[in-house]
Amino acid sequence: MPTTRSKRKARDEEEEEKERIANKLQRWQLSRFEETPEDARLNAEQLIQKLVEEWTCPITLELLIDPVVAEDNKIYERTAIENHFLKDPNSLTCKSPLTNVLMGKTLVPATHLVTSIGQVVSTGLVDPATAEKYRENKREHALARALILRAEAGNVNAMGRLGFSYRDG
Repeated sequence: MPTTRSKRKARDEEEEEKERIANKLQRWQLSRFEETPEDARLNAEQLIQKLVEEWTCPITLELLIDPVVAEDNKIYERTAIENHFLKDPNSLTCKSPLTNVLMGKTLVPATHLVTSIGQVVSTGLVDPATAEKYRENKREHALARALILRAEAGNVNAMGRLGFSYRDG
């Protein structure tokens, strides 16, 4: 008949074995989800690529400079969606350029994206061609905005240049 001491020892050994197996199983399960540095780099690149896709205007196919949310809950470049609205200037509604569903013409600025897009581009995480095109569009937008402000302030030369810009596209 086994003694109490030997029963206790057998029970302790059994518990230790169960614990070893449980730890081994847990390490195996965790190892399935552990990323190597290469995996992490690839995941980061995929995330950046996904963000760039999300931050690309579906009309111009370029990174957003002045993003707005339209009533179809899609994000567009302001000038692109405003030009789309001009197809039917006398109506309060138009068809969404993406879904073809009737929507209003109210736009809400998405200024939170401006900073995020700028940061991603400035860190060099976007491919160089896309980054350069973004910087060029940003410069053009700033120049156009400055011209509009000067024209609104009464500068006759700015008014003339602005008029020619609208005429010439």
